[in-house]
Amino acid sequence: MNTLTYNFLAHRIYCVSGGKMHIPLSIVVASLGSLGSGLAYSADNLKYRLVDQTMFSNVSAQLSPRMGISVYQVLISRQSNAISFFAFQMACDILITAGMVYYLYQCRGLIKRTNSVINILAFYSVNCGAINMICVAASLACVCPFDILGQT
Repeated sequence: MNTLTYNFLAHRIYCVSGGKMHIPLSIVVASLGSLGSGLAYSADNLKYRLVDQTMFSNVSAQLSPRMGISVYQVLISRQSNAISFFAFQMACDILITAGMVYYLYQCRGLIKRTNSVINILAFYSVNCGAINMICVAASLACVCPFDILGQT
């Protein structure tokens, strides 16, 4: 769902920019990165059946020694997919907000009322982008490793 939303907003920026492809293409690439990371995260969940926190105690029983993978490696793999998912989402939000503000301010003219409407739209874009970035940053902070050295 996020990929569709980000691509819609990329199309909106494409229309506002007058057909310039730099920022919309960056948004599409970041949204596809987010989609790929989310799919990899889901695939890990299905592969190792690590759906929720209560099942972590049974992880070592589910992973056989023949697989050559430890519980810690599975959790780090899931964590890196989740971190990249949220990082791509944050990149999309930053690009969308910056692109909308930049191209809206380029559309300003000599008419005061039109400029005030553009200012309101830019303010709205910044507020929505800031709220999205705060939520994604909070989600990213919840998923980020608290122990950088990997010691448990």
